[in-house]
Amino acid sequence: MQMESTRSRLDDGLITFKKTLTLPVELRGELKRPLGEVVNEEQLEILLRTAKTLVSVGDLSSLTLYNMGIIPDIAIVDFKTQRDDISHMKAQIQKIGQIVINVECPPGIITRQLWDAIENAYQMEEKVRIEVFGEEDLAALPCICLAPENTAVVYGLPDTGIVVVFAGKEAKMKVKDVLTKMK
Repeated sequence: MQMESTRSRLDDGLITFKKTLTLPVELRGELKRPLGEVVNEEQLEILLRTAKTLVSVGDLSSLTLYNMGIIPDIAIVDFKTQRDDISHMKAQIQKIGQIVINVECPPGIITRQLWDAIENAYQMEEKVRIEVFGEEDLAALPCICLAPENTAVVYGLPDTGIVVVFAGKEAKMKVKDVLTKMK
């Protein structure tokens, strides 16, 4: 039986990923460091002016942008923050996006379903909200890896703040390094 794979073209060649990628314990510390710049809301607004495409990963990041009047092209949410239920904010978060894609993704894993949803969302002209049943904790990685040129990926880093990553060659190579270490 042949396992399906997902591919992403990076500047240095083709990368193939298995059906699911699991974050090994030894990589958790590496992902606690920001992949981009940690910013406050004022800096965030200024930085995002140059982005052609905007992706938010996480409920609070998506809601922060929404409350600033900035609607992301793709928002990935799970209606939790730091694994605490935030259903009291659900109605506001559900205002983000014209198209909703539902996926399953357990904590510490990137499922093929999540990867495909992100890849498909980048192809859509409408704003997309990807609702994750499980955890969107690693969704920034495929968002950066699959991002078209001039895409800003915004995600929250617990106890640190909002991180902005412009998905250029350097950021994609950092992500590729992490993804190739996942099992």
